[in-house]
Amino acid sequence: MKHIGCTLTALLAMVLVISGCERNAFVAKVGGQTISAAALLQELEHAGLPASKQNLELLLGRLITQHAAEYQAKALNLDEDPDYRRKVRLLSLEVLRERYKQQVLQHTSLEVTEAEITSAYEQHQTRFFRPAKARVALIVFERSAQDSAKRVAEYLDELRTLEGDKRDMQFQRLAANHSMDRASRYRGGDIGYLVQGEQSHWPAAVVEQAFTLTTVGELSPVIEANSALYIVKLVEHQAAFTEPLAAVRSTLRQELAAEKFDAIKQRVEAKLLEGLAVDRNEALLASLRLPSGDSTSVELPGPALK
Repeated sequence: MKHIGCTLTALLAMVLVISGCERNAFVAKVGGQTISAAALLQELEHAGLPASKQNLELLLGRLITQHAAEYQAKALNLDEDPDYRRKVRLLSLEVLRERYKQQVLQHTSLEVTEAEITSAYEQHQTRFFRPAKARVALIVFERSAQDSAKRVAEYLDELRTLEGDKRDMQFQRLAANHSMDRASRYRGGDIGYLVQGEQSHWPAAVVEQAFTLTTVGELSPVIEANSALYIVKLVEHQAAFTEPLAAVRSTLRQELAAEKFDAIKQRVEAKLLEGLAVDRNEALLASLRLPSGDSTSVELPGPALK
């Protein structure tokens, strides 16, 4: 489309020359400033609009308004107004950033290749490692008498004589009637998942024993910890694994693209300061008195790279 627009612009330029119209002749004057035919054609090409009489009229009206604004700004001495100068600086900054960005992109691609994704995956395998998880149920018995351990051992022996649903039902009854853990006693003792290697509020001996169980429904020995007695039952076990590349490819692609984007922003910012000496008065900066009010810092907008 842009190529077609440029071709039409060139054709229009030829028509103007053939018709005897000089490209440097003005098509309008605003406050003594002229708008040449060449400037109008350049605006048409920049806008990417089809070459037509209607579009020329539209763009000429826009240029006239822009020149009028420039004339009025000078008449009002806006170049001495701090707010006006700040906005001009911001506009200049965005124009320069866009120009430098295009220069950088001539030698740098934002495309993320499959090889880059594979390399990032191989270098960060530990990031995608998922440790083993064990979902367990337990009964916490209070050790309040000398025969507590014997009584709990008898409960365990009774459970081991049962199988399947009968064992599960008896385990739930014991939890409801005896467990000191109020959060799980009426859920059959189910405390959810323990993650191997992660901290837990349960005693270390209980967690360690949970990961020695390998078969669903398997029971631990009686565990003594924190002045209490525990029986642990395995409800579900998930082995440790590393997420495959296929599962994380999309995430890696987005992250690598963001890294490339940030690198380009940094190069653009570096070009803005290229060849310039920057001298910061740190002593004066530190001595400045800030106005009272909310001192919460805010994140300033970065380079407008699209």
